[in-house]
Amino acid sequence: MATPIAYAFPEKCLNPKTGLVHNFAFGSNLSAEKMQSRGITVLRARPAVLRGYQLRFSQLGFPPAEPSFANLEPCTGAEVHGICFDLEPQQFGILWHGEGGGAWYAEELVTLSCYDGDCVEGVVAFMCLPERRVPGGGELPPSARYLSLLITGAAEVGLDPAYQTMLKAQPSTPMPTAAASFLIHHRLAFHLKMSKLVSAYPENAQPLPLRLFEALRAKYLIFGQTVGVRLVGSRFDWLTYLVYVPEAALGLLMQFTQASIGYFPGFITRRLSTV
Repeated sequence: MATPIAYAFPEKCLNPKTGLVHNFAFGSNLSAEKMQSRGITVLRARPAVLRGYQLRFSQLGFPPAEPSFANLEPCTGAEVHGICFDLEPQQFGILWHGEGGGAWYAEELVTLSCYDGDCVEGVVAFMCLPERRVPGGGELPPSARYLSLLITGAAEVGLDPAYQTMLKAQPSTPMPTAAASFLIHHRLAFHLKMSKLVSAYPENAQPLPLRLFEALRAKYLIFGQTVGVRLVGSRFDWLTYLVYVPEAALGLLMQFTQASIGYFPGFITRRLSTV
């Protein structure tokens, strides 16, 4: 039996009192199916509420198929309902790696009030980085696929009925086609791989070819997101998929190469083979 890979994560995430990591799920991780698909074993899962924050769909996704994802933002008097997961460190490492390994989210420590009356401090909540937010500080309606994960998960764990009603009233965009999903999947794989590759080097120590490619990637990513945001909901939103083709092709090539030979040649070999 293969030994599970142990992913490093920020030390602050580990609760020194319990020796566990407590994580607040409020987005797609509400779905038990989503957690199971990642191979994550949860020690305990309890419905809980986070006060002083609001749920907003302000994390920029991949419009038009996946315009946005859920995010937490401070708001006096507001509250967000979700699940308090108790996880062994190794299991949280899998979750943290699957959430981008620090490339997409900041790990904030919050205090939860569980439905059973317990108060849990030092709970890790993933909040998207400023550069990952919808431009202008606004929101975009999530996809019907993504929103259904939140609605189904909230029902499965018995979150507050009023909160479930709020989720069901949230507007959404139509389900993406199979072709669109294919493009989005491989585009995301490309950017995740590149983010992990760049972060594997000390700051300002990346080889020149990688720095040049990363600068180009960053500009093209912004270009694609700008086009997607402007066209989402319009009859021309399909044009966004044309912009995604080069990134998706690179993502597909990277995954195919790594799956075939286990590594990339040249200066990438030692880095990407472990990402």
